[in-house]
Amino acid sequence: MRKEYEEVLREFSKLEEGLAYPQNHSQEEFQRMLSRYRSLKRAAELIRELKRVEEEIGVIEEILKEERDEEMEEELEELKRKREELDYRVFLSLIPRDPRDEGN
Repeated sequence: MRKEYEEVLREFSKLEEGLAYPQNHSQEEFQRMLSRYRSLKRAAELIRELKRVEEEIGVIEEILKEERDEEMEEELEELKRKREELDYRVFLSLIPRDPRDEGN
C-alpha cells in the first residue's frame, strides 16, 4: 500500500480519537477537525477496502504458487481489477474540492 494512503489512515484515526473528546478542543479547533474528518472519511473507507483487497490478492498468489487453480486465477484477476479501480477512486477522493462548487 502506498505510503500516502497509510498517512491518510493515520490522520483519519487521530481525528476520530480527537473528535471523541470535544471538550478537549476549542470550538474553532473542533470545527476544523470535523471538517478535515469529513473530507477524509470517504478516502479512508476506500483505503481500508483497498487494503483488504491487497491482502486477498496476497493470499491467492501464495496459494497459486503451490497449485494451479483456474477459478482462483480468475478471482485473482478480478481482485487486481478491483484494486486498480479502488486506487483510482482513492486518488479522486483525495483531490481537494473547490469550495465554489458547494453551492452548485
